[in-house]
Amino acid sequence: MKIGILTDIHENSDLLVKALKLTEASGCHEMLCLGDIVGFDVRFYRNDSKRSAGECVRLIKSTCKWVVAGNHDLFAAGRVPVYANGFTYPDHWFKSGPAERKKLSLGKIDWLRFITEVFGMVII
Repeated sequence: MKIGILTDIHENSDLLVKALKLTEASGCHEMLCLGDIVGFDVRFYRNDSKRSAGECVRLIKSTCKWVVAGNHDLFAAGRVPVYANGFTYPDHWFKSGPAERKKLSLGKIDWLRFITEVFGMVII
């Protein structure tokens, strides 16, 4: 059995469609998405009209048997991870900007552990 793996889509529906066509052409029997379906950082990704969080979520829901929430997905949903390395998320966490969140976290948020902790959480 071939399992196709998708990750770090960041609302790019055009590239997601291309990736899904490649997995189909490769004969994948099942699909797995490792998160970051939505959300993107303008420092690394262009914000253009082709980005569509809704379309990406729809495509993932219709094609992937397993889906793991990424940090961007959890942030968009307003959810925090169970494991927080001793950090207590303040009530205003999601209203704070990136610089303030970095300052508030005091280096206690480890994104690798963050993703590992939520790995079993299915969002579909």
